[in-house]
Formats: sequence, C-alpha cells, structure tokens
Amino acid sequence: MMRHLDTCIVIAYLNGNKAIAEKLKSHLPDIAINSLVLGELLYGARASARSSENPERLKKFVNIVDIADYDEKSADAYSKIRLSLRQTGRPIGETDMLIASVAIADNAILVTDNTKQFENIENLMLENWLRE
Repeated sequence: MMRHLDTCIVIAYLNGNKAIAEKLKSHLPDIAINSLVLGELLYGARASARSSENPERLKKFVNIVDIADYDEKSADAYSKIRLSLRQTGRPIGETDMLIASVAIADNAILVTDNTKQFENIENLMLENWLRE
C-alpha cells in the first residue's frame, strides 16, 4: 500500500532519524510526498539557516520518492473533508485538509507525527513512524 509522508516525517528523515530511514527503506518504492508537502519542504529549506545546502539535500530525497499531485479526485475529497469538519465543528488548517485529500484520493496511508490533527477525517488512514 502506498504511503504519503507528511512534512514532519520528511524533516525527521532529513535530520538523520534512523528509525524513519529504516521504515522508509522498507516501504520503497511505495512512498510518496504530495506536491503540497513538497512546497512546504522547499520553503523550509530555502528559509533555513542552511539555505545553501538544504535544497540540495531535499532534492536527493525527492529523487527516491514519488510525487503525488493534487488533482480532480483530490479536489473532490477536499470538499468532503472540509464540509464534514465544518459540520462537526472540528476544523483544521487548510493545508492539512489538502494534504489529507491527496492521501484519500490515492487510497494511501498518511504518515505523520500529527495524528491528532487528522484523526477526525473520515476514510483517512494514518501511521506515526515517530511513535512506533
């Protein structure tokens, strides 16, 4: 089954977390990040104190995973997520809803350290590699 990594998991990997590196290796080639996560990571790399080296480290990582794009299926999933969370009075951040929608559209597990943030989203499968 495909796994989509959230920003926090990729950052842990890039910072040398050995447990994350082992999990990543064991699930390749079924690992992706979505284009929204990539945008967050690119911003962080460019805004960091090590802005001359972090974009290159990120590029090496991106070369080993797939990129999942936000598409029509994702848009449909997003509309359902947003409506459901509004109706239940449990809103979350816009970007998190978009990240979740891509995972749902791809029938993928979202790997995140922020499971509490995503737990109220129907049909979203979650794993936390930092807490296992």
